[in-house]
Amino acid sequence: MVLDEAQAIKNILSQRWNTLKEFQSRNRLLLTGTPIQNNMAELWALLNFVMPDLFDSH
Repeated sequence: MVLDEAQAIKNILSQRWNTLKEFQSRNRLLLTGTPIQNNMAELWALLNFVMPDLFDSH
């Protein structure tokens, strides 16, 4: 799965984040032109989306 504009899923409470998390995929890649802000919760949301086994809890 390749997701462009990855900053759109930085909120784990959003319907978009939860819907995309339900998709089964072997690999996930996030693309964004927007710099990551200084917010650990948003960074964790992106990392958890890509590698949920490694980043299972923030």
